[in-house]
Amino acid sequence: MRRHGDRYRDVTGVILAGGKSRRMGNNKAFLKVGGIPLIERVSFVLSQIFEDVILITNDPTTYANLGFPVYTDIYPDRASLVGIYTALLKAKTPHIFCASCDMPFLNQSLIRLLVEKRENTDLVLPFSDNGREPLHAVYGENCLPFMGQMILENRMAIKEIFNQVQTKKVKSEEVATLDPKFLSFLNCNTPEDYKMASEIFKKMEDI
Repeated sequence: MRRHGDRYRDVTGVILAGGKSRRMGNNKAFLKVGGIPLIERVSFVLSQIFEDVILITNDPTTYANLGFPVYTDIYPDRASLVGIYTALLKAKTPHIFCASCDMPFLNQSLIRLLVEKRENTDLVLPFSDNGREPLHAVYGENCLPFMGQMILENRMAIKEIFNQVQTKKVKSEEVATLDPKFLSFLNCNTPEDYKMASEIFKKMEDI
């Protein structure tokens, strides 16, 4: 495993910020939990794990001052599949780890567990109590031709890739050993989600 200090050099950390935040009503990436914008929380965690961190978005000017490379979706205004595809094209490494920009409780230990499982596989896919979690997963460059074909055929359901490439599933029981409440996968798509995340953070502070 090639690392620089405690950071991986052969895996790129990817922040997906391509959504329009319609259900939230404003840009969820800059909502604050514990006084810190969500996207800064995500970028801080990923920068502790990966030497290279990039952001994929349809609105590059909004994120231009965050301090890491920003790339526009190859096909704008499409699904998260396109964001992951774009990240694989732009990354200088054979694997990427993707996380959504609105995940306030990313767990370094869990991310490292997933990354360590990347050998001899194209996709490391964790499961929570809600099922598979493709927006918190490791993807390899071998996914590119399959994803490209799906996009050309306008098949945007990311679940279709799972049976086309070598996929290593990480069961919820194993995930729970590091993240028993599956907070890593909580994202803030709606005002209700955001309120829940803020309340969870306050409880964690009070412990």
